[in-house]
Parts: sequence; structure tokens; C-alpha cells
Amino acid sequence: RAASRRLLPSCCVLLRAASIFTALAGATSKLLDASHPDNIENRQVLLAAAGEMGATGGQLLMLAEDTEVDIKVQESLVAMAKAVASATAALVSNARNVADKCDDEALQNQVIVAAKQTALATQSLIACTKVLAPTIDSHLCQEQLIEACKMVAGAVEKIVLAAQAACGDDDALHDLGAAATAVTEALNLLIVQIKKGVQMDNIAQYDEACEAILAATDRLFSAMGNAQEMVKQAKILAEATSSLVNAIKREAQDERDHDARKRLLDAAKALADATSKMVEAAKIAAKNPNDDEAQEQLRLAAEHLR
Repeated sequence: RAASRRLLPSCCVLLRAASIFTALAGATSKLLDASHPDNIENRQVLLAAAGEMGATGGQLLMLAEDTEVDIKVQESLVAMAKAVASATAALVSNARNVADKCDDEALQNQVIVAAKQTALATQSLIACTKVLAPTIDSHLCQEQLIEACKMVAGAVEKIVLAAQAACGDDDALHDLGAAATAVTEALNLLIVQIKKGVQMDNIAQYDEACEAILAATDRLFSAMGNAQEMVKQAKILAEATSSLVNAIKREAQDERDHDARKRLLDAAKALADATSKMVEAAKIAAKNPNDDEAQEQLRLAAEHLR
């Protein structure tokens, strides 16, 4: 029975993985079918298939614990993209109302076409968000998603210009303008989240690592005279500093400014070097548990990490 209980979590993970792989295979098949040159499927189907594949891939990454982006950040991005879609739907509805009040067929068609282009740009944004959310800590992915936001913004501007040229009804144009402003506001919120959400997540990771380092060093200092406990805390400290070094290196990879990148890499190297010295001091203390000088050297090495 005990063995069965131990195996249960692993079985659940395997079943979950099998389910996700099946869904991913289906989403991939849909995407390939929708993107085939001989297929007459419209673009909405293609974008929906891309979004489904991105969402399923994100689930697989989370199951494998191979994503650095917190699930809350991902969910927030998708929720904000959906808020843009809701605002865009209202704008498209207002655009149709404007088109109905237009007597010139050519101008009316321009409004309708602009509305369709806005809807397609929004669908692209939703698909991109689902695909890129699990890897939004990458600067390149952030740029791609912001570019998708800009495409929606450009499409909204075209709707407004087409409506103003096609319709003289002040009330209809006022409603359309208000709807366009709502889309712009939703887009701005999404862009801020793209730029700041991951940064806040990184800050949380930094804070967690720094707290772990401070706690481990405090315990190490309190254990003076107990070599075994000092070495134990040194190992915990090494793990915490290693996590912080990796976080700094990840930030450096996405940093475009040369000087800022160099400062980050220098800081990571300095912390890594100090950690190596502390680990060596811990090894010496472990071999010489009754050597007060070895313990003092370990304490000094750990102090350099604070």
C-alpha cells in the first residue's frame, strides 16, 4: 500500500503528460492543416490553431517545470489580451453601426474592411500571447508581443480614419471614438504588463534568493563552534547564491545596454567567485571539525556573500 501511495503522484504526472501530448498532437495537426497552401480555411482558423498549440505547449512546459515565467504572470498576460479582444469587439460593433449610416458604398466598404483587419489583428494578438506567455522572460518574445500590440493599435487608427471619412453622424463617431479609446487603454495596460510583469517576477526571485542568503549566513554565524552545522548551512548558502547568480545571468542575457550587461555579468562573476571561496572554506572546515581557525575562515568567506 505504501508503495502504491508513492507511485500515485508519478502515475498522475504521466497521465497528465499523456493527455497534454495528445492535445499538443491534435493542435499541431490543426495548425498544419490550416496553414497548408491548398487549404481554403480562413485566417481565423489558422490563428485559433496557433493559439491552441501555444497554450498546450505552455502546459507541457509547466508540467516539465521548464519555464522561468510564473504561471500568474502568464495568466495575467492572457487575461489582458482577452480584455483587448473584448474592447476590440465593441469597437468593431460601433464600426458596423457607422458603416450602416454611410451612403457612399466605397467609403462604407473601407470602414468594413478596416473593422475586419482590426478583428484579425486582435486574433493574432491573442494567438501570440498564448504562444509567447510561457517564454515572455525573453527580450525577443517581449518585442514580438509588443509588435502584435502595435499592429492592433495601427488597425484601430485606420478604423477611426475610415469612419471619419465615411460618416457625418456625430453621435455614431463619438461612440466609435470612445470604443477606440477603450482599446488603446487596454493595449497600454497589456504593454505595461509585458514590460513590467516579468521584471516584477524577477524582483521576487531576487528577493527570495537574497532572503535565503541572509538567513543561511545568520544560521552559519550562530553555529560557530559547531563545524557540522556550519558546513550544512554553507551548503544551503551555496545553493542560494548559485540561484542568484543564474538569475543575474538571465537578466544580463536580455539586457541590450552594453554597460548595464557588463555590470550584471561582473556582479554575477564576483558572486560566483565568492561562493567558490566559501565552498572551499567549508570543505576545509569539514575536514578539520576541531580547527577554530578553519571555522573562522568559513565565517569570513560567508560574510563576503552578504
